[in-house]
Amino acid sequence: EEEKETLTEFPPPIPFRKRIPMMMSDSLAMVFAWCLLFSTRYVFVRIAYKVMAAVAGRIILALTLSIFAGLIVFGLDAIDDLIRHRASAAAAVTVLNTVIGSLAILIGFSWESCFDAGVAAVSSSAVHRRVCKFAMGTAVFVFLVPAWKRHILTKVMALEDMKAHRMRALHKKSSHGSSYTPLSQREHPAKV
Repeated sequence: EEEKETLTEFPPPIPFRKRIPMMMSDSLAMVFAWCLLFSTRYVFVRIAYKVMAAVAGRIILALTLSIFAGLIVFGLDAIDDLIRHRASAAAAVTVLNTVIGSLAILIGFSWESCFDAGVAAVSSSAVHRRVCKFAMGTAVFVFLVPAWKRHILTKVMALEDMKAHRMRALHKKSSHGSSYTPLSQREHPAKV
């Protein structure tokens, strides 16, 4: 019953002095994603201009960035697992989460660029280009939003629920006294 009550309550609002740094961090992460997207696009254009002018070039760029970002995220996740157990690692975990979020934005931007180029290529031969673009955008919305809701949103909600449950258990454990003592605070026997 206690869990049902906590799930229906809204969390308290974040104080203004904490929201400003969070918004600045998110904004800078988005700037980082845009800069990385356009710098890699510039490199790809310098290497093969004719390929990058086509939709296939944007797909190659998006695939390359997705693979690159995936490898970086796996590496950052391993680092996160190593430092999460330390008491003073809260700032490092926040930084890692921000970088991972910015890489996710980068992947989204690169695939959006592919979609935009594809829509422009298909609608370029249509008589009513704007109507064609609107119809394709509506079709994508109609097919993708239910799939997103069914697969991605449910997983995100389940993961957030698991995280909240884990945090409540950790809070209860720490408030009732824990038998765990960090290594730095343990008494070490005198060396003989």
